[in-house]
This record gives sequence, C-alpha cells and structure tokens, in this order.
Amino acid sequence: MIPPHVQPRLLRSPIWLRIAFAALVLCMASACAQSPGPAAATVDAVHAHPEQADAKQADAKQADAKQADPKQADPKQADPKQADQIRTDAVAAFIGRWAYVQSCGWQHSAELELEAAPDGIRGLWNDGTRVHGDSGEVRGVLRDGRVHLIFCSEQAGSAQRPACPQFGAQSAYIVRDGETLVWYRKQADADAPYLRLSRVVAGVETPVDDDCPEDDSGS
Repeated sequence: MIPPHVQPRLLRSPIWLRIAFAALVLCMASACAQSPGPAAATVDAVHAHPEQADAKQADAKQADAKQADPKQADPKQADPKQADQIRTDAVAAFIGRWAYVQSCGWQHSAELELEAAPDGIRGLWNDGTRVHGDSGEVRGVLRDGRVHLIFCSEQAGSAQRPACPQFGAQSAYIVRDGETLVWYRKQADADAPYLRLSRVVAGVETPVDDDCPEDDSGS
C-alpha cells in the first residue's frame, strides 16, 4: 500500500522517444502537404493536356446523343423505309388526271394524266386549241417540290418535240398550288406560268375558264 503522504509519480516516456515521435509527426505532415492527391493530379492532367480533356468531353456528349436518339446521332442509320415513304407521299400529290378547259376564244384545252414510276412520274399529255394540238407521253422527276417534265410526241415530224419513244430536253415543270396544278414552261430565257389545271374527279364538273380577252376570239 502507498502511504497517504506519498504521491504517486506520473509515468513519463523517455525524452528520446518523445523527440522521435514529434519528428515523425512533422515528417508525415510535410509529406501530405507536398503530395497533390488524386483530385489535384486530375486537375494538373487537364491543364497539361487540354486537348485530351476536350476529346473526352466530346466523346461523352456523342455517347449521350446516341443513347437519346441513335438515328439522329448517326444519319447513316436513318430508316430507309421512312425516307422512301416521304418521297412516295411527295409524288402522290401529283398523281392523277389534271385538266384545263377554255370555253371561249381559242377553246384551249390541255390534260396531264400522271402515275408513279420507279424513277419518278410518267404518263400521257395533250395540249391544243380548236385549230391545232399535240399529244404524247410525258416523264417527270421530282426535285425541290417541282416535277420537271420531258415530252415526246405521238405525231411524227412534230416541230416542237421528238417522236416517241425519244424524249426531248427538259422544258417544263409543274408545281402544286392548293387544289390546282400549275404548269410552267420556258418562254425566252425564263420559266413562266402556262396553264392552271384542276384535278379531274369522276362525277365532278371540271372548272372552265371563260375569261377570254376580246382579241382572243380565235377568228
């Protein structure tokens, strides 16, 4: 038993052990301060090679775009059936029988009867007055909302068009305008509206042009 008047001594580490421990703590603190750590190393790598960082960001964005919409990210993967359907719908707007009828003057009349073809549009045409006229076959190619036409004539020796089955150069085009079909043809060095045709529907009377100038009597 320790006598009451004797105080116990606190156990102390030798002086050399405390000095060694302090030195170890200082050394570890210095090493941590000098080490950049994972985050600092990443920042240093980005500053050292910014082009690699930009490339990785671009790859990440492209991957996200492909996941969101693969067809939009890569046009080569666009659905060919959808593209064909768009072309078919555009051609369908021109298919059918279209006519122009004048009830006065030269009694001008014209008609286009069009159907779809593997390479565009084909059909028959006629155009004339009470004095003379011509008819034959027609072919067309759809470009930019217009069907560009080439013609051949059933009449051998036609002054304006070669005899079928030989076709002449492209000299006209047609466009949709509401419920009508506008026929443009070359006049001098420009294309100008020639006729406005209406769709021929069974049981429905075709609109008639009765607005003739006084000097267009055909006499």
